[in-house]
Amino acid sequence: MNIVQIGANEGRDHVFELASTNKEKLNKLILVEPVVFLETKLRECYSDFPQAVFEMVGIVPEYSDEKMTLYYPLEGNYETSTFDINHLLNHGCPMKKIATISVPVMTIDELMEKHKLTEVDYLFIDAESMDCRILQSIDFKKYKIKNIQFESEHSDGTKKRGKKLDELVEYLKSNNYDVVRGPWADHNATLIINP
Repeated sequence: MNIVQIGANEGRDHVFELASTNKEKLNKLILVEPVVFLETKLRECYSDFPQAVFEMVGIVPEYSDEKMTLYYPLEGNYETSTFDINHLLNHGCPMKKIATISVPVMTIDELMEKHKLTEVDYLFIDAESMDCRILQSIDFKKYKIKNIQFESEHSDGTKKRGKKLDELVEYLKSNNYDVVRGPWADHNATLIINP
């Protein structure tokens, strides 16, 4: 079993539960997190998983050889860290409580090629408003991804769903996926896609 999580944060979430339940079946577990100072906690969370690989980068829809500015709240809740400062401001985080770091980035294609993956059993994306663009950048003829779970809540702006989400759903359906709503963590902001 191959699992890829984009936006792994500190771990101890639904992906950790899935990996724990299927530990003996795991082949590759790729955990991606751009907030570099969360690496220690993430590695501690998955310390019993020899299959775990940690990529402390941001995933973007288009190739870039330059680092990007990541905005994050000074007072915790790093789950809202984003490349779009307006996303944090719209979450009610005041400008004076927003910090930045410069992070390396890669596309999902670069990530998959680096780890020699053409088949993924579960792809999880929580990229704070970039989920749709990342998913639309995937060449589904090149990669076989059985299950995809992503946060749709911010597809068209903070806490907005609309045209961008509709376009993504059509793109996924054109690649033979069924799109259904499903629960995720503490909120109901996710779509689960099964081919």
